[in-house]
Amino acid sequence: MTADPTARSTRLRPARSHQPLRGYHAAPGRGILYMTAGSLLLTTNDAFLKWLTEVMPIAQIILLRGSVVCLALLALLWWRRGGLVTLKMGDWRGQAIRAALLVTATYLFVTALKHLPLATAIALVFASPLFTTALAVPLLGESVGWRRWSAVVVGFLGVLLLVKPFGGGLDWAALLGLGVAFCVASIDLVTRRLNLTDDSLSILFYSSAAVALSGLPVAPLDWQPVTLDALWLLLASAVLMAAAQFLQIDAFRYATASTVAPYRYISLVWAAVQGFVLWGDLPDVWGALGVLLILGTGLYIWHREERRT
Repeated sequence: MTADPTARSTRLRPARSHQPLRGYHAAPGRGILYMTAGSLLLTTNDAFLKWLTEVMPIAQIILLRGSVVCLALLALLWWRRGGLVTLKMGDWRGQAIRAALLVTATYLFVTALKHLPLATAIALVFASPLFTTALAVPLLGESVGWRRWSAVVVGFLGVLLLVKPFGGGLDWAALLGLGVAFCVASIDLVTRRLNLTDDSLSILFYSSAAVALSGLPVAPLDWQPVTLDALWLLLASAVLMAAAQFLQIDAFRYATASTVAPYRYISLVWAAVQGFVLWGDLPDVWGALGVLLILGTGLYIWHREERRT
């Protein structure tokens, strides 16, 4: 769960400044590779999570998986040059905001994943470019033209086809997925600013620790025995999530947001394949149309950003 595909600052520069961001390196091929690999790993992690929700309470999953991620990151930091000094915060407010957003997004997404087909849940998360476009006006001071606003409207029509507010009744689980999309858009904007001052591992560690700690008050109330199969799934999910988030955070150090963001969309294809192979999920005609509208408008918004650079 994380890119800002619509932000105007495509050279990754801070507002009102003509200096390159500290820590930014122009290597778009490497950024694209990181984003693509991170997206594939994150989707596989989502499939493991969906399995886990069938045998384990959500808070317990989040606590155990988050704990494994934090331990793995601490081991990596101990081994890596610089060690625990890497955890030094340059922007504690930004870290706190990102952590709170990630906690919210995690609970919303895992709950939605329990009740929705894998591809549908992930497609809703990919509505985040629509929110990013809307947020770009108050947060980045952008001027958004009629073409991008039109794309936002069409994209939300695709969201409506997945949420189904009419006829068959409102799909509350799909609304949770839409909440995740809003959180993801906000996380991406915050992450880009954090890359000015904080190391990628620092960003990942504090956000992951917040997610793990959020499960501590609730998980013991409905604790279930952890089977060997569930343990392997937890370990695999933790490793995949940590690797995926690190790759996606680091992608912004090597390429502009508008360059790497479209490569996240490969997750939709991978999720559809996994959902069919593992659970036999096939979307109906309206659901498939909704996914295509979200995908198409997200890519169009990215295309418009490329033309503005």
